[in-house]
Amino acid sequence: MFKDSNYSWTYGSGDNGNVKTYRINDKQPAVAASKTTNTGFAFRTAESFLSNLGKKASNNSVDLSKYEAGVRVFHKKFGEGTINMVEPEGEDLKVDINFDKVGHKRLMAKFANLEII
Repeated sequence: MFKDSNYSWTYGSGDNGNVKTYRINDKQPAVAASKTTNTGFAFRTAESFLSNLGKKASNNSVDLSKYEAGVRVFHKKFGEGTINMVEPEGEDLKVDINFDKVGHKRLMAKFANLEII
């Protein structure tokens, strides 16, 4: 029995000690999910994800002319870094950056939310 949940887990073994079967028992009755239940997870359909992604791409007005090799940038997750190389990718730029703390990353300029420092 897992103390922090309503699940228990059991297994059976064969002659040689290898696990042959297992079963997880849900001690709590299944309840249909409602919109008022806050589980901490956000479930979205693929269609809503893709439509939101398209909106971000069309609304993002990043000045791509600022990105060139040798420029220092800041990313909210990766910290400070230096652009090594910039490569055109459709209507965006693929930016090759060497971050001081996390190393090498390759990001798309329109989605990376980089700040020139």
